[in-house]
Amino acid sequence: MFTKVQIYSGREECCFDDIRKSKKPEILINTEQITSLGPITDWGFCEGHEDYPYRVLKMTGGKSYLCVAESANELEMELLKQKEK
Repeated sequence: MFTKVQIYSGREECCFDDIRKSKKPEILINTEQITSLGPITDWGFCEGHEDYPYRVLKMTGGKSYLCVAESANELEMELLKQKEK
């Protein structure tokens, strides 16, 4: 199944400035290629930048994305629904 997720930046390696300036593009992913979806975290180690929560989405082939937390949570719910079927 394919679904859209919203990510921070479009770059594989990114820093906080990339995240802050990101237009939060949506990408289309194949849910069968997901290897893991990490817990919610943020840029709390950068003082004053806790307003950018994200979850790390890892795919087969080693590609990973910093997903906007809300979008990643929706993805997780979709995956759980798929598993129930």
